[in-house]
Amino acid sequence: IVDDFNGPKSLVETLTICGWENYIHQGRVSVTDPSPAFATQLVLDAMCPNIDVSAYLDITEFQNPNNPSETCISVVGLESGRGSDNPQTRESVILDTCQDYDTCPADGLSGADRAQTGDDSFPCTPGSTVATAGEYPAGQVEAGLRNQPFRWTVTKFICLQYSGGRDQLDFTYKVSRSRDGQLGRNFMIAGFAVDTPCINVPSPPPLPP
Repeated sequence: IVDDFNGPKSLVETLTICGWENYIHQGRVSVTDPSPAFATQLVLDAMCPNIDVSAYLDITEFQNPNNPSETCISVVGLESGRGSDNPQTRESVILDTCQDYDTCPADGLSGADRAQTGDDSFPCTPGSTVATAGEYPAGQVEAGLRNQPFRWTVTKFICLQYSGGRDQLDFTYKVSRSRDGQLGRNFMIAGFAVDTPCINVPSPPPLPP
């Protein structure tokens, strides 16, 4: 969720959604349930407490005005982003170690000048611990993320979990106007399902000759 690449407060993305069971993002390592489900705990264990997303996402919980028993969430993008920041796999928003997020890269420069969105770079001592300095490695991730700071990507995602048995999902995705009035935003919903049998049925024995 971003304040998009056409300049500050231009094409700002907002997601509003109700009926979720949990929401998780980097820096959020616990939920209200003191004994969360195994699948939820797996995601929480992959989040890093040293990553602060408050400068990137404005997250607000509120009561659903149409259903007081339901809690909603509004997520507003606060920082600019580009298409190359988008992760293609869930592994791209999960770090090998949390320390990687704050480790200065080998060339001593974290980030770069992003042209129309401004210079987001700073020097540091290679290998030293500096908040938000870490970058993706040159390999093992999609090309668009290589040598880019983690802060450009991992701070902008949010994972929403729902209880089982739902047959629909309602949400509102909003984009503010382009600063110059010439750009828009594409949005696609996609997914896939894989049927995995819980019991493997053995093949029948061959017919006798």
